[in-house]
Amino acid sequence: MFYQTWGRAVAVVAVLCVPLMGGDYDHVFDVAKEVWPERTMAMAFCNKDANEMALIELADSAKAHNLSLMIVDLRDEKEYNRTVASALSRNPGMVLIIDDDALLGAKGHLTARLIYRVQGKDIPVVGISKDLIKLGAVLATGSGAGDPVYAAKALAKKMNLALPEKTVEVPAK
Repeated sequence: MFYQTWGRAVAVVAVLCVPLMGGDYDHVFDVAKEVWPERTMAMAFCNKDANEMALIELADSAKAHNLSLMIVDLRDEKEYNRTVASALSRNPGMVLIIDDDALLGAKGHLTARLIYRVQGKDIPVVGISKDLIKLGAVLATGSGAGDPVYAAKALAKKMNLALPEKTVEVPAK
C-alpha cells in the first residue's frame, strides 16, 4: 500500500516539475527564430526513452516559438546511417542537439559525425552548449535568456546565414 502511494507521489512531483525546468531551449529558439524566421522546422536526434523529460520541455518550447519539431528516435549506433539519411530527406530548417543525449548529445561520440553530415546539406546545427561550435555547429546559446550567443561566423557566412549582432565568435574545428 505504501509503495503505491509513494509511486503516485513521485509521478505527481515529476509532472509538476516539468514546467519548472525553465525551458533550457527557449533562448536558442528565440535567437534562431529572430535571425532565421523562414526556418520553421527543427529536428532533434535522440533516444526518446532516455530523454523523455527533456523532450516534453523541448516540445513546449518549440510550440511556444511557432516551430514544428521532429524528434528522430536513435537508440543504437547500428541504426545511425539509415535513420539519419531518412530523417534528413525531410529537409529540416535546423537540427537541434539535445545536450544530455548519450549518443548524439553535446558529449556524444557520434555528434561530430552528425554535425558534419548535416553541414553537407547546408542545414544549420544549433544547441545550448558552446562546445558544439568546436564540433561544427553554427550557433549555440546558454540556457538563460541573458546568456551570450556563440557562433562560427565563417561557417555561417559559408552557409549564407545571418547571425545576431552581439554574437561571440568561437572558431569551428
